[in-house]
Amino acid sequence: MSRLVTGCGIKCQPPSLLIKYKFNYKTKVHVIRLHEFPSSVSVLELYDNLIKKNRHKYFLEQVPKIQLIRLLSILKSVINGQSLEDSLRINAALECISSNEDLNKADDETLERKKLVMEETFERNRIRPTDPDFEYDIEVDFPKQIETSGWDSDFSDF
Repeated sequence: MSRLVTGCGIKCQPPSLLIKYKFNYKTKVHVIRLHEFPSSVSVLELYDNLIKKNRHKYFLEQVPKIQLIRLLSILKSVINGQSLEDSLRINAALECISSNEDLNKADDETLERKKLVMEETFERNRIRPTDPDFEYDIEVDFPKQIETSGWDSDFSDF
């Protein structure tokens, strides 16, 4: 009988990931203790280390990567002294995609989280050939060019 993950959460004392799952029609909780939660290690490195451990791999593979990274980030900031409300607000801001934001200036961890959010949004909005709303070969009429640009001139100017 397989174990189906139904939820995931964190516990601050001691630092732990809690995975709720169903097994034989019973709800159980798998606790992954994060001994000596390292404040110097990035959340992405911690995520990679957790996934590599065979002991917890079965459960963690069923939880979306973005959710695990979010939970680990919240746990890390709470352990480092931030309040839970501040940590939740900061994480919500990290997962908000703005068209004005320059991702070239973002650090690796922020960039990875933004990419995961974009990927999740893309998959949610994606229309597959098996979907009932799928249309093949959609023709779109674009409006005529309203303004001219210097680079869009004909070659007679040269």
